[in-house]
Amino acid sequence: MKRRAFVVTMVGLALLLIAATIRSGWLYLVASLMFSLVVLGFASGWLASRKLEISRECHPDAFEGDALPVRLRVENGGRLARYFLVILDNAFEGKKPRGMLAAVRRMREEHLDAMRTGHPDEGSPDARGGGLRNATIAFERIAPGESTEAHYELIAPARGVYDEAKLVFSSGGIFGMAQFTRRSAVSAPLVVYPRVSHLEYFPFRPPASAAPIEALEWARKGTGLDYYGVREYTQGDSLKHVHWRSSARQGKLIVKEYQQEFRPFAGLVVGLVEPRCGEDREDSLEDGLRCAASILDYYAAVGVAPVTVLASGEEVRVIEEPGVFGAFDALARYAPLRLPGGAERLALALDEAQAVLPAGSALAVVTNADVDSIARHVAGRPDMEGASLVVVVDESYGRQWDTGLALLEVGQLEEAVSRRINLFVVTHGREIDRCLSEPLKTTGE
Repeated sequence: MKRRAFVVTMVGLALLLIAATIRSGWLYLVASLMFSLVVLGFASGWLASRKLEISRECHPDAFEGDALPVRLRVENGGRLARYFLVILDNAFEGKKPRGMLAAVRRMREEHLDAMRTGHPDEGSPDARGGGLRNATIAFERIAPGESTEAHYELIAPARGVYDEAKLVFSSGGIFGMAQFTRRSAVSAPLVVYPRVSHLEYFPFRPPASAAPIEALEWARKGTGLDYYGVREYTQGDSLKHVHWRSSARQGKLIVKEYQQEFRPFAGLVVGLVEPRCGEDREDSLEDGLRCAASILDYYAAVGVAPVTVLASGEEVRVIEEPGVFGAFDALARYAPLRLPGGAERLALALDEAQAVLPAGSALAVVTNADVDSIARHVAGRPDMEGASLVVVVDESYGRQWDTGLALLEVGQLEEAVSRRINLFVVTHGREIDRCLSEPLKTTGE
């Protein structure tokens, strides 16, 4: 019951008492009218959210932070009109940490930070930007047997798989006397990929130790655009490639051949452990996946056919599907490596990548493991010669971030790789495209 209904009811009771005292018939009539308004408001509010058929359509995939157009269709299957219906679209409910415990932990961290720095933490803007993560749609009237549509946009706030959209129906009735609410879930599978930062440059350098005989052949006969030569026709050749002048001169069918177009190969290995710092989807795990998605996007832009190897959970998965959207989908579903032993499983993923990649392929590795584990299990490998190593510093997402110590650890890692590897450092508070623009960049922010 809303305050309006409570007030009307109290006024009606007061009028009844006055009418009984002074024996006034018209006051009885006014009081009865007020009670009727309350009852009618309750009945219309209860009825407004019943016998409705809801359908919701949106694109099945999106990138984190992108606008997502949605079409909501509501059909009234009842015999009476529905008035003042409000629908709340909570498509991304449950993907953001909530609850009293999370709020208390956040308040405690802010208090400790204020005690340490001497000033309260004013918070930081959402790196994914603002926008609508839910939408409220109001319908004034839906006639019996009719349907209506609403078009709006939501912002995909975080990567992941959303199997259904949670909708909340509510109505206050014709006079707004009561608030009746009903919850429903509409099947609307949606995959949100990690946010992509468009890179202008990222190293693509095959290992220098690859023997020339193992190198990829960039020009040989096959299907392409550049002319290669002619040969005699064989069954199965396309007639559009027949060289008619040569055929007439030699008295037999001669076809043209072209250089086969080969794309270079590259491997991307992702091994991210459970983050120990950060909150609200701003941690080394999520930024590591954004780095991986950005590298895949760059490979696709320059015409590279990437092979992605994911070390996640307790398994190592190889994705060799054409294009990059198979890898994007796997990144959206990625589960972090469990501690301890994450760096060891990352080393196993590197072994798997070397087994499936052609000789001479470029290699990039993305991880947020601690520097000592990376130096011990990854950086010292001879097959990492010429590879690119992206290290997301997990400690930079904590409130006790010590830039000087981080720079010391990065220097130790640089010494461990002996300049054989393109080393990139990603830290919290700096854009990913800047961190991946050139090796050995960090920040003191």
